[in-house]
Amino acid sequence: MNRESLKSNPWNAYSRSLKRQGVFITSLIAIAFIASSILASTTYFALLGLNHMNSVLYAETKSTVMAASLSSARLADDAYLASLGQLSDIDLDDPQYALMLSTLKQYQASVGADRIYIVMHFDDDYIVILDTADNMSKAFTEIDLSQCQAAAFAGRLSADINEPDNPRDAFNQGASPIQQGDTVIAVVSVEFDNTDMVLTYKTMQRITRLLISCLFVLLSILLTFAVLLFRQNQRNQQQLFDMANKDMTTGLPNRRYLFNYLTERLTSPDSDKIGVPLAAFFIDIDDFKVINDRSGHAEGDKFLALASDILTESLDKIGQETHRECLTARLGGDEFIQLLAEVTMSEAIDYVKSLMAAFDLDPQVQPYIEKYNVTLSIGIALYPEHTDHYNDLMKFADIAMYHAKLKGKHQYVVYEPDMGDHIEGITLSVREARDR
Repeated sequence: MNRESLKSNPWNAYSRSLKRQGVFITSLIAIAFIASSILASTTYFALLGLNHMNSVLYAETKSTVMAASLSSARLADDAYLASLGQLSDIDLDDPQYALMLSTLKQYQASVGADRIYIVMHFDDDYIVILDTADNMSKAFTEIDLSQCQAAAFAGRLSADINEPDNPRDAFNQGASPIQQGDTVIAVVSVEFDNTDMVLTYKTMQRITRLLISCLFVLLSILLTFAVLLFRQNQRNQQQLFDMANKDMTTGLPNRRYLFNYLTERLTSPDSDKIGVPLAAFFIDIDDFKVINDRSGHAEGDKFLALASDILTESLDKIGQETHRECLTARLGGDEFIQLLAEVTMSEAIDYVKSLMAAFDLDPQVQPYIEKYNVTLSIGIALYPEHTDHYNDLMKFADIAMYHAKLKGKHQYVVYEPDMGDHIEGITLSVREARDR
């Protein structure tokens, strides 16, 4: 998570006030529009008759099934599936397999599907390699492909939908390809029973046009209020999250978010990142205090925002190019932390060199360098090479940065054990990290 994942201006009281004043007008307009639309559309459907309703129900069900299939494909771990060369490669105790099964089960419950399963092609057979139904009783069995599954193996999202007057125990099935590049490596199928469609169809046969219209209007009003309340709650929750986890000056994640992130990543029993290499870069802006002293804190804040942009862009570029997890956060003052996963020591050093070059050569930074002599001092520490605890990782990176300053600033230093755990004058962030 970097700046773009945190909503902007959550502390703007004037903006919040305007939103509160406008929410009632917006609600009334939305209710009137939705109620009018439902009334008109319900009358229209009633006039067209049951044949038209049949088509609508069919289309809506197909859309739901296909959307659920596509979402299920996105939740599947395509990298793990691509690694399966043969059926014997599947290990039920594999954390990746267990996580994928758990994720699809949760999604099945959330959308009300009866079954979600993944089919792969081994040799000449199509095998179910994962199934959310019946405690995996149908997994690892050979199946004959349905039409929509055959289409999915050909690279197309597809669905097989029953007519509304079919028996209630019929199933609507969707299938979506799971691809790496242009290659289909597996197909995920989602099944819904036909009960809801049949009941809705029969209800429409029994009730009158007026009753349908009134019922839909009432439901639309209730739905509108529910949606408005839900969206307002979402905004409130996001606002509270931003206020607790976002640095107001730079828009970056703050110290609280950083340590919560590290705690969850490196110590949570559910984390799949434990043991995965992680480089911590402790970055301090040399002589930043001179900007505040000479030009005021407003100019200092402006420069902090500029520096945070350079740091974020440099790290995000590496993360996007290599598909590695990364994070830029502000600890406070002129101190920043950057995290980059799955890097070697040499790669970490190469990144720091490129970051310092990007900072020194940035046209917007040049005037500050000439006027205030601002530079970067950076300390580097690696997990788990130097430590397997996040507090010590922060501390060691801070100690390394301190040594970079001792060398004359505008340096980077890699942590070494002989640097010691305590240095007189060590920065506040280290002490706080150690005490957490």
